[in-house]
Amino acid sequence: MAYSCGSRLRIRSSSLRVMMEWRCGFNEIIVEDAPCLERLLFHSISDRRPVRIVNAPRLEVLGFLDLQIHALEIGGIVIRAGMNVRARAMLPSLKMLAVKVRFSHDMEVKMLDTLLRCFPRLETLHVMSIRPSSPDSVGCAEFWKSLGSCDCLESHLKTFVFHRYQGLDCEYLFLCYILKKAKVLKTLGIDCADSDDVVVEGGPMSGSAGEGNVSSGGSSGSDGVVMEEGPVSGSVGEGNAPSGGSSGSNIIYVYVASPCWTFQNAIDLSVEDPFCVLRHDKCWIASRVMA
Repeated sequence: MAYSCGSRLRIRSSSLRVMMEWRCGFNEIIVEDAPCLERLLFHSISDRRPVRIVNAPRLEVLGFLDLQIHALEIGGIVIRAGMNVRARAMLPSLKMLAVKVRFSHDMEVKMLDTLLRCFPRLETLHVMSIRPSSPDSVGCAEFWKSLGSCDCLESHLKTFVFHRYQGLDCEYLFLCYILKKAKVLKTLGIDCADSDDVVVEGGPMSGSAGEGNVSSGGSSGSDGVVMEEGPVSGSVGEGNAPSGGSSGSNIIYVYVASPCWTFQNAIDLSVEDPFCVLRHDKCWIASRVMA
């Protein structure tokens, strides 16, 4: 749906399965009663506006939520950064979330953590890093280190994709947090902002992947990830590892991610992930280092 004039979008439908707001200027979006709605998707412009989800018991895919534009409300509760998330403010049906974050903004960083607590059965997380207009934040280091876990990280999150990764300290700290806390994570996708290769150095993961050349070795830590093997083939779906690779609870498959965010992919329910595809020609195997 595209509409340029400021207005309110109120959704009531017993059969609607996908709602896509594409470059609209709505002042407010309200999902009042949509028992069959599976995808609520945004490609938003303009000023900040509320997104209110009242009744959508089958909602599985939500995004891109832009933390500078969208003010989320679930079950009549406004989701605020750092709040104590009660059951009424949770969406247990949600399996895939895509978020745009400015990691240099402390409030957006804290909101990202709060959102993870709102979706206890989240299986796939897409985070797009928006290039900051201010210097790299230095206040989030202790924030991520001090955080505990949450339900989705403990037992459900299997895939994490980092879009437009720039290697900033504030991005890297969040990546460390996910790798440390997501206990059933199997797939990591990296979409670098200015490169077709993935390079992560000096921390929970080390090595590079490019044109089928995957480096082994790298640094290790008590709660980090180290590189093990070169390219593997196969497909990743429903949290399954590629065929021919290693197996075990500590194995993570790392891929180069390519964006596929288009209007057609967003509304096509046969496209399992409308936000990106993982490039199987650029992959390596990593293993989680346990204490």
